[in-house]
Amino acid sequence: MSENDQHAANRRSAKPWFFALALVALIGLVMVRVLREAPQPPPGPTAADPSRIRLPVHQPPVIDFEALEQDETAKQLMDQRKADYGLKNAMDAIVTDRETIRLGDETVAMADIQRQIAIKEGRIVESETGARGASATPSEVYGIHVVRPGDNLWNIHFALLKEYFKAKGVQLPPLADEPKINGTSSGIGRLLKFSEGMVYIYNLRERRLDPSIDLIYPRSKIIVYRMKAVFSLLDQIDVNALDRIRFDGDTLWLLASP
Repeated sequence: MSENDQHAANRRSAKPWFFALALVALIGLVMVRVLREAPQPPPGPTAADPSRIRLPVHQPPVIDFEALEQDETAKQLMDQRKADYGLKNAMDAIVTDRETIRLGDETVAMADIQRQIAIKEGRIVESETGARGASATPSEVYGIHVVRPGDNLWNIHFALLKEYFKAKGVQLPPLADEPKINGTSSGIGRLLKFSEGMVYIYNLRERRLDPSIDLIYPRSKIIVYRMKAVFSLLDQIDVNALDRIRFDGDTLWLLASP
């Protein structure tokens, strides 16, 4: 075989390898372009950042009652919330249905309490998507009083009324809730009796509404006020006509004249 024939044979045997390599290179370029143009998933947590692994996307803020007693910033925030309702000491906290409360070792979402209240009242709480549950945005505001040893529902309500009317410029006498000399209930007494049906007792340990304020464990129960319902009622009361308030066990009304 001549030298020219040998070179021609070598070129013919190299052609299949050349085309194979070119094809592989072409496929590689196409794959790179496809991967670049494809939508990339958001970066997830890594092993170097374990604190984010189980963190909920929409974790509601936690209102810690111990922090309210010890943290000045948290206390100032809550004092401002209470001041918006003309309150100071009658309630321990003002919270929304998107927040979570913590008392000692017990933590509960207000949305869970809200659902139980809605069921008891025969209402259904719906989410923005129509599913049963709490709304995605605050729709209800609640006043919270932590039950302490020696508390009773009547005195808790009376403390609230005194602060409410004080903000209106009316100082209720210490015995304004006591019966009159003739034995009939005072207007404040009737208002207190009616208000007992507007609040709820929640047992933090048992995670349920409780019919009784009686304590088994200290600081294990809270009084829950639906602020809109309570203050809508109080705002209708004429502070100069408290003695004209009447209550028949179901309905509260105001007499037209003494």
